[in-house]
Amino acid sequence: MGKVKSALKSYFSGFKFVPRVMLHPFKAFWELKHDGMARMSVSVTMIVMYILSKIIFQQFAAYSFNPMAVSPWNIDIIGLTIETLLILALWCASNWGLTTLFEGEGSGKDILHYTAYSLAPIIIITLVLTPLSHIMSADEAAVFSFVEGLATAWTGLLLFTGTMTTHQYGALRTLVTIFFIVCGMVLLVFIGLLFFFLLQQLVGLVYAIYREITMRY
Repeated sequence: MGKVKSALKSYFSGFKFVPRVMLHPFKAFWELKHDGMARMSVSVTMIVMYILSKIIFQQFAAYSFNPMAVSPWNIDIIGLTIETLLILALWCASNWGLTTLFEGEGSGKDILHYTAYSLAPIIIITLVLTPLSHIMSADEAAVFSFVEGLATAWTGLLLFTGTMTTHQYGALRTLVTIFFIVCGMVLLVFIGLLFFFLLQQLVGLVYAIYREITMRY
């Protein structure tokens, strides 16, 4: 029992660093990488919470601010989870590959950590907006959209700061790097689709040959 309490205490203590990342990103991201403040358990939990926050919003936010509330049967939890994890994997893979070429100092684990911790603002604000959507009127849609945009911008700023601090780049080089990271993500998707298409064609060819052989003999 004591080991369980100690493990839980260690687990929850790791989240004390999340507000620091949100409010003091430059120093916090440096500490994540160089001072061993990053916790894989926290990073994984942040990713899970991000997915859950999107699911909760789609399921429970008021229809005035949530298009999915009109047709909740169209909510695809599995598809949403796969899509989110795929985008995250593409970001980390493209980030690591390009920054390795561009003399970045961050490892794959560093990239995963700063990306996961950067999701904190959008997680918190989404979870706050979900119940608030039921007491806000349609006339306050502009305020709702502004707060949503603020969450996205805050997370984007943290991703920018995390990339710059982790890889030890200047601001301009970070902007250029992020642009190429996004291009790399698109390229990876194209290569994946091309590989899937070629594999599908190969399977079809093998099956056609098999059918031809079995019909003849």
